[in-house]
Amino acid sequence: MAQLEVYIVDPASIDPARNTALLEGDEAHHLLRVRRARPGDEVMLIDGMGTAWPASFQQADSISAILNIGDPLPAWNEPGLTVHLGLGLLKADHVSDAINLAVQAGVASVTPLETRYSVAGWTDKKASRAERIARTAAKQCGRGLVPPLHPVQPLDKWCIEVREITHRILLDGDGGPLPEMNPGEQVALAIGPEGGFHNEELGMLEDAGFQRVRLGDRRLRSETAVAVGVSHLILTADLNPNK
Repeated sequence: MAQLEVYIVDPASIDPARNTALLEGDEAHHLLRVRRARPGDEVMLIDGMGTAWPASFQQADSISAILNIGDPLPAWNEPGLTVHLGLGLLKADHVSDAINLAVQAGVASVTPLETRYSVAGWTDKKASRAERIARTAAKQCGRGLVPPLHPVQPLDKWCIEVREITHRILLDGDGGPLPEMNPGEQVALAIGPEGGFHNEELGMLEDAGFQRVRLGDRRLRSETAVAVGVSHLILTADLNPNK
């Protein structure tokens, strides 16, 4: 069965009493002008915060569309493990790939990190582009959450912010096996920039309770490590026989 196209709807445009939703802006334009939807065509609506609604197109004017909606689906296609990614600043193309892959893999949030070996800065333009990529990736892979992209932070500040999270994982070639994890738990995952973390930063992460975990014998690019690391964490929790 083909996956239904996904559109992001403003939660304020949902009318639960009438079981309708109003789609506006770029999302309505795509539905009406690009897809050329006809009455009865089925789609999925998401609010970007985790909830989805099966919907069918009913009518439209020149700038908006009205859809009938079914029962809400909380945490639609969201993984059981909540992964908060701290990612060292990457070059423009690499960070775009990293955000895209992180969202598809199931990450819950992303915080860009200032580190010693970061060779790229973080601007409002880059942040806006990353947010657009996250929205598109969430729609393409079919999930209810568009993971928030937090403002860039120094590594030491992020370490303080995540200190209460149950599992803190640092991907590192000298690390050990992944600890046991269960659905419903949270993980802070640290991945360095192209040059990796400086030795002082590795010490800072370990002092903050981060456990080094090794993904294998091959050296991965940062954006590849994002996809593999997030997927590995989530699948490990989902397949845990003791859960």
